[in-house]
Amino acid sequence: MTGLKTTREGGIPTGRHQDGRWQVQNAPAPDHTFAAGFGGVAAAGGPNDVWAVGYYQPDDHLTFLGLIEHWNGTAWERVQAPALDADYWTLSAVVATGPSDVWAAGTVGTPEGWPRPLLLHYDGRSWTRVSSPDLDSRYGELTQLVAVGPRSVWASGTEEGPDRDPRTLVAHYDGRGWTHQETGIGAGHLHGLTRTRSGVAVVGETSDNGVYRPIGAQLTPGGWQPLDLPQSATARGRMPRSVVETGGRLTVVGIDALGRDANGEPLPPVPFSVTR
Repeated sequence: MTGLKTTREGGIPTGRHQDGRWQVQNAPAPDHTFAAGFGGVAAAGGPNDVWAVGYYQPDDHLTFLGLIEHWNGTAWERVQAPALDADYWTLSAVVATGPSDVWAAGTVGTPEGWPRPLLLHYDGRSWTRVSSPDLDSRYGELTQLVAVGPRSVWASGTEEGPDRDPRTLVAHYDGRGWTHQETGIGAGHLHGLTRTRSGVAVVGETSDNGVYRPIGAQLTPGGWQPLDLPQSATARGRMPRSVVETGGRLTVVGIDALGRDANGEPLPPVPFSVTR
């Protein structure tokens, strides 16, 4: 199943592949909603136990609030989210290791207007916010989640450094708590996270003088190792958006930025895919 962005008309359309064909069904949006959408979906206990997380924008309000919904095999239903002392928060990713172990990640606004990473957990009864001293004091967001097992969950995203420059953010849950991980990448944005045979891999991009450069790292038994991702020959460079491992090989996909034409109009980016 996948959730798609929508406006207030008809709720949030989702697709379910069954018996060789796709079926579309709307998930309910809160009353008086201007826009809503899902950022992530995950099966917890089978095809009749699926979670979706995202956001909704109330009518006439310049804010966004988190949205959690559950598929019970027949219909989508909204689920009570934990009370957060914030008027802005959204969810971007969800992952499950079982019916009573579901994680969601996103961002929450501070009273001063800055974003901080947000982690929620479902224990089979209710959703709660998870406190993490190693993450709660950082500015940034978590946009990807992957589970290796009940005691090994990974999250990635972007944080802002002391001078407000974007820096890659990776965190790990070891069954006791979440800790920040040093990948050696440094500056940039992370958009892709996947489980591998030896651990996990992350990809994203950084910018040098207006040209995007692909970045990535892979966790191995010997620690984090950089991914030597090839650069594009296009004018504005390469921006990886996702990574997956199949058959022991990593495939990275994304877009190559072409820049502008002779009249100064932006050119549409083109997709790329590389495998190593």
